[in-house]
Amino acid sequence: MTIDLLEEINPILPLDCFAIQCKLLHAKNQPSAKMMRKKFLLPSTSKLLNEVPFVEVAIAWNEQAIYCDLFFDKLLEPTDKIELFFDTRDLKTVSFTHRFCHQFFIFPQKANDETFAKEITVFRTEDAHPLCLAEDIQVDLQDNRKSYLVRVTIPAHCLHSYDPLQFSRIAINYRLQSKGLLQHFSSAHPLTEQHPRYWASCELIKGDIFI
Repeated sequence: MTIDLLEEINPILPLDCFAIQCKLLHAKNQPSAKMMRKKFLLPSTSKLLNEVPFVEVAIAWNEQAIYCDLFFDKLLEPTDKIELFFDTRDLKTVSFTHRFCHQFFIFPQKANDETFAKEITVFRTEDAHPLCLAEDIQVDLQDNRKSYLVRVTIPAHCLHSYDPLQFSRIAINYRLQSKGLLQHFSSAHPLTEQHPRYWASCELIKGDIFI
């Protein structure tokens, strides 16, 4: 019976014991895709999460928006999904989704020449506030047949309390899905959207400005 119980326990991953921290570089304007892939890539954490990476993710920021480029070195599949998570105050003392959290869902399939995207954050009642409008999330899909790129721009007004001049950290995570594959950044918990304390702490760096 003891052996059976142990077999039902999920294995402990390295990132269950350690926290991810990184730096996000400032950009005066939205960088080109080439510059994003050269200067703004997030580190790969797939080995720590026992996952097979299939996307490179780059993030840049300024006071007006957060820019996220996702480079898929694979064919565009009908089941591909992107979820981006942000905590604009990087609260590590709260173990539930709070008012500074955001969950954005992007479905990179063109239907009627539009790519579907919206905020789907689920708050506790006392922390609820209006979600941003779907049309405010800018998404550009570039399909190159054997690979594709999704460029996402999230304006500052879509991010509750996002104020880099007053608070120089933000927490992030992502969940990418394609044909049974999953890729995360800081937490692979099935309900990662409910556990923002495990999202990566990112310092907003404004030293060198890339254009």
